[in-house]
Amino acid sequence: MRLELGTDPVINQDIMPTTSVPSNGHPPDGLATMRPALKLDHRLMDSLPQAMSVTDAQGRYRYVNPAFEVLLGYPREALIGRRTSFDIVYPPDLERLKELRARQIRGESREYEIRAVRADGCVIDVLVQNARLMQDDGSIDLVFTITDVTERNVREAELRRRNMLLEALNRTALAIASQQFNLKEVLETIVHRALEMCKADNGFLYLADLDKRELLPTVQVGGYDAPQFWAYKPRYGHGLNGTVWATGQTFVIDDYQTWPYRTTNTFVKHHATVGVAMMLGKQVLGILGLSHNDPQRRFSKDEVKSLERIASLAALVVNNARLYQSVTQARDQAVKASRAKSDFIAVISHELRTPLNVILGMAELLLDTPLSSDQREFAGLIDTSGKSLLEIINDILDFSKGESGKISLVRERFELNAAISRVVAMLMPKAHEKNLSFETVTSPDVPAFLLGDEARLRQILVNLLNNAIKFTDVGRVRMRVTRVDTTQADCEAANQASDGVLPAAYTILLRFEIADTGIGVSRADQPKLFQPFMQADYSLTRQYGGTGLGLAISKQLTELMDGQIGMCSDGVNGRGSTFWFTAKFGLPN
Repeated sequence: MRLELGTDPVINQDIMPTTSVPSNGHPPDGLATMRPALKLDHRLMDSLPQAMSVTDAQGRYRYVNPAFEVLLGYPREALIGRRTSFDIVYPPDLERLKELRARQIRGESREYEIRAVRADGCVIDVLVQNARLMQDDGSIDLVFTITDVTERNVREAELRRRNMLLEALNRTALAIASQQFNLKEVLETIVHRALEMCKADNGFLYLADLDKRELLPTVQVGGYDAPQFWAYKPRYGHGLNGTVWATGQTFVIDDYQTWPYRTTNTFVKHHATVGVAMMLGKQVLGILGLSHNDPQRRFSKDEVKSLERIASLAALVVNNARLYQSVTQARDQAVKASRAKSDFIAVISHELRTPLNVILGMAELLLDTPLSSDQREFAGLIDTSGKSLLEIINDILDFSKGESGKISLVRERFELNAAISRVVAMLMPKAHEKNLSFETVTSPDVPAFLLGDEARLRQILVNLLNNAIKFTDVGRVRMRVTRVDTTQADCEAANQASDGVLPAAYTILLRFEIADTGIGVSRADQPKLFQPFMQADYSLTRQYGGTGLGLAISKQLTELMDGQIGMCSDGVNGRGSTFWFTAKFGLPN
């Protein structure tokens, strides 16, 4: 025999008969399938205050101790060999118990809660702990300890209810200070709180519609006939609620059924009724009311004063909700208009690129054919102008994507120096045409391999280096890359690795500086930079060209890389400018 325990009950494995056989030699009804012996000490189990039972794999009871009989009210004679544990489970939990029993037999389920039906019909919650008993013949028995947790669960449910109430009240208070809340939900909480405070049977709340001069049913709690409540819309100055609206005063009625000024027979259960104006300054935003169904009940002065304070709270919530709604609508309209503009620009830019690429392709083919000098000049102008136009369209498309939040970065492994070399190879011919010195310096503490979006990094570098070359006629353009926020030892470990892969993942911040000896930017014009379609001096547009979008796009991309961008210049021609940006990258592991 082997005993497998989910918990650690103290069980002696002495041999003890489970049942006795009558003198006639035949087992009693229902016991024919029971085995004659079970290796458990019933004397020990009988003395335990903990309810215990033993069943076979089919759930048939083989043993219950006296504590089990007391807990569930069944005598052992009515259980052993006659009933199964499935017979005393609460019927809605039957399928769950079958699933749990199968898991118990496999040794997978050790503890669970379920509902059981006592002999007197009462339903209780029980905590069940079990152990699997392997007999010598390979059969399985299950040993259970059962604990009544009904009172504990009731206390926990009451605690949860109180916590929910406190949370609801807290949310009501926070709603006054916060603009992001569900108005209907908060108002329902307020009415429930008022109902509980006054121990009333019915609660209602109407909001005032100034245009239609009627009250709109908003919250209904209690014994109302719901369809009639939602259909009833009190008019200004009519009936209880309309009179409260018109006067702004609290009305307390001892018996609504005999009140001579009522205008509806809908609410036949109402007797003592109170209606309070939800006032904000001198304006009535709505009506909060309660009523009793018992003709003998009345509202005290303290209850009415408390209800007036709650109505003031509700008025503040309603006002906050309306202010938030108006601000939200204005914001949403602005966002929608901006998104529509960006989407339109993106679509148009995309559509323009297709025919323009055709024009550029034809111009290149035309330049490869025999042409006169004038024809070659004309074709060259088409090619040059087309490429300039394509560059402008690409800038507009990139900016519109960034403005509408449609730019997403990829995260892939790349070699930094190789990326910089590609940018240099692209721009070096322009620098040579102007006889400019063009150099790049990478600090030795910068790792060779990074994780990030190489294409977007190159796009920023091209924008800044291209501007530096464009606005520099004499001197040099120099780019320097440094590491900002990590130690030199980490970088040396990365650069010494044969494959450029670190043994652990890091995140680093790099700083890129592009300095030139060009015309510089005056202090007055510097705030215009990084703004879309803005250039420091519009006269330069005619001389140098460009859309003024390059720096704005670079700013968008830098922020997506968790970095910043900026510049410094004293505005003196020949002393140039220094543009810089930071970007965050990962290190491969």
